[in-house]
Amino acid sequence: MKAIKIAFLFGLSAVSVNLSAQYSLQSDLNVPRPDDELTKQQVEYKNSGQSGENVVWNFSQLTSVTDGYTLDYFSVGDTAIVGIEHNTRYYYSLVGDSLLCLGYENSTTQMIDERPELLLQFPV
Repeated sequence: MKAIKIAFLFGLSAVSVNLSAQYSLQSDLNVPRPDDELTKQQVEYKNSGQSGENVVWNFSQLTSVTDGYTLDYFSVGDTAIVGIEHNTRYYYSLVGDSLLCLGYENSTTQMIDERPELLLQFPV
């Protein structure tokens, strides 16, 4: 009987290793791609209220501060992806399992990172 319990617990632990409460982000589905377009909108600040377990936050009635604006992505070469938002170009690259920000530029500033910033490492 004790051997059956141990085998059951071992089998249950082996199954639970593959279970996850959240979906993991994969690089092939969750990185900026050429021709992607995101529409963004700025909303007013609202205090979320109390924190803790079993708390429901309702942000459905937020008031828009600005009209919607877009973030457009296109490719440069084989590895670089450029995102344009508010007349600023952001440069990204996917290297192995990591999404890197290479820098950004606009009419007054050009920032090229000597060591690119790690934004995401997949799977998340």
